[in-house]
Amino acid sequence: MFAITPTPVRVYNSAHWRQHPRGRRPKAHIFASSAKSEDETPQIKELQEKNKKYEEENKKLKLLAGWNLRAVQSALKNCEEMSGILEE
Repeated sequence: MFAITPTPVRVYNSAHWRQHPRGRRPKAHIFASSAKSEDETPQIKELQEKNKKYEEENKKLKLLAGWNLRAVQSALKNCEEMSGILEE
């Protein structure tokens, strides 16, 4: 027994359905912040300054730590070479 059914139309130039986003999320609304009191503004500026100083100090410490690591590795290499020479 045979049944007649419609066949799907294939479009070869389109991308697969999984390659498209399923649903678009609505954009988040950005509301104007409430008016800041005069007491909060200097505190915020002070915290921003402290944060900037901390970041600068942290950057300098990382640089010094890198230099120190290179110096220690160089010294270790020199000691290993000297011990190799003495063992010969």
